Amino acid sequence: MKLTSFFIGCCFGSLLNVICYRSLRGEDYLFGRSRCDYCGKKLSFMETVPLLGWLILGGRCQGCGKAINIRYPLTELFTGIVTVILWTRGDGEVFLSWLFIMTMTLISLFDVETMEFSTELLFFLSLVGIMISFTNDVFLASRILGVVSLSVPLSLMKKLRELIGDGDIWIFAITGWTFGCEFLFRSVLVSCITGLLYSLITGKRKIPFCPFLTIGIMASLL
Repeated sequence: MKLTSFFIGCCFGSLLNVICYRSLRGEDYLFGRSRCDYCGKKLSFMETVPLLGWLILGGRCQGCGKAINIRYPLTELFTGIVTVILWTRGDGEVFLSWLFIMTMTLISLFDVETMEFSTELLFFLSLVGIMISFTNDVFLASRILGVVSLSVPLSLMKKLRELIGDGDIWIFAITGWTFGCEFLFRSVLVSCITGLLYSLITGKRKIPFCPFLTIGIMASLL
């Protein structure tokens, strides 16, 4: 059961990669064969199997020999692990929580590529969050505090606006309403720590924040 859940999760991760990659290039992400980012070589069925295809290829395109972006297998691995963890919980809100994380993962992929993401995805995330709020037992006061505690101050701090965008603030508000203020603070703390470690290791000062916020939210769901 866990192996099946893991594979299904990896398949969703592969789909999210395809949606992000092809959407940014104006391509149809529902149809068409996957191909190498560099030489355009079309991939065989076995080469497109999540994680396994990357292992078969040795992490490199058989056509041009260039390394496949590590983001692809990492996304598949993350969504596979998330699916196993959440689906084995079996509570009433498990599917919605899984859908919340999958949506955050897609937002993160766009954030990594362009440092931007669409309002359509934020609206969908908001809808999922509202549905979750009907299934959990978070107090209303905690929800309201979760909405305003970070989003309002950050919106007013102009010096931080170069580091934190409107989309990030919106996600803070969505998460706060969905899971409450304590959950939000835990998630942001984890995301800040992991983001800082990544920045120190890579030497990058400006990094996409959504991937780390996704990790923080997932960690708080455990």
